[in-house]
Amino acid sequence: MEVVVGDFDNILKTKSDINSADLINLTQELPTELFPMKKKTKVEKFLEECRKCQFYRSIKSQLDQEVDLWVIATYDPYTLPMLYCAGLRKKQIVPIVHYGKYFRKVRWKFYGITSFWVPHLLFNNLCKNGFFLYLLEEHKDDVLKKGYKGECAYLPYNAISENNINMDNRHKLNNTFRICTVGLIRDDKDIRFVMEAVKGKRDIEYFVGGKVDKTIPSSYINSINEIASKCDNIITRFEYLSNSEYNSQIEKSHFTIIPINDKYAKGVQLTGLMLDGLANKRPFIGPDIFPINKFVRNYGVGLVYENGSLESLVQTLEFAKAEGIDAYYENICRFLRENSVERTALRLRNLFEAIGSSKL
Repeated sequence: MEVVVGDFDNILKTKSDINSADLINLTQELPTELFPMKKKTKVEKFLEECRKCQFYRSIKSQLDQEVDLWVIATYDPYTLPMLYCAGLRKKQIVPIVHYGKYFRKVRWKFYGITSFWVPHLLFNNLCKNGFFLYLLEEHKDDVLKKGYKGECAYLPYNAISENNINMDNRHKLNNTFRICTVGLIRDDKDIRFVMEAVKGKRDIEYFVGGKVDKTIPSSYINSINEIASKCDNIITRFEYLSNSEYNSQIEKSHFTIIPINDKYAKGVQLTGLMLDGLANKRPFIGPDIFPINKFVRNYGVGLVYENGSLESLVQTLEFAKAEGIDAYYENICRFLRENSVERTALRLRNLFEAIGSSKL
């Protein structure tokens, strides 16, 4: 089975371990940066859709039209021009459904691009192809509720190999009890809330690191730096972390901490830090909202605190420090083994071969 991966702006080439020979860079720009999702007037929306069509038509010539099967990594508003303008609409597609809200059609917003036409056209394309992969059971439910009759299969967000799962990495832990929040710094991560809970606690170290989202006002970052400058136990590093540095910061930590808000619960959206932390065999701490509480309840791989309660977070941190990583380590390894690279690869190979043979 030959696999080729389409890349945008060389993101995968520079930020993953995929062999360069297997990558085709389609453009020098990211669609999400060229066409950011923000409030626009009706005229601005129309003009942007025209620019999107031109952008994706330029990609068409670089796509191998002989490819038998296309896996679409993110099935969302950016997928539509890829399907309709880049020539993939008539191809065999296996989309990865990673965000349930794009299938929830708001009928009274008939002319809304993302509220009506995106769910309508994505669902039509999905039904035509008859198969999809999903990251959460709830994503599957969003599609099935609309009357989908095709096939689907679970795809783990971040699988690792059996060898890595069996390799104990607890010797990399920091001597002092350490928690971390790493990744893209956005204002929907209430980092200041965690800082309030740990400031003055010399027995807890808190590391915050990652690239700052362009939409965040400088005042937000300045306020975080001001708190950190007064606390010896809080370390900030606001810059892009390489893949190895990102994982290293997690491995040094006893728990990752994910201070997200209700946006994730409403969108039925996974948080990357939670699953990246588990892939590095570290439990997490987060608010008692979906999907964090689901992973605590079903797998016993982390702890939750009452959303918005500083007192509850302080108590949860003390409990985590007393329990330690060992109380969660075997549960995490068991969770990872259920969806290891080897098991996932075998399942996907059988799946794609079955889809390919059904076309003959």
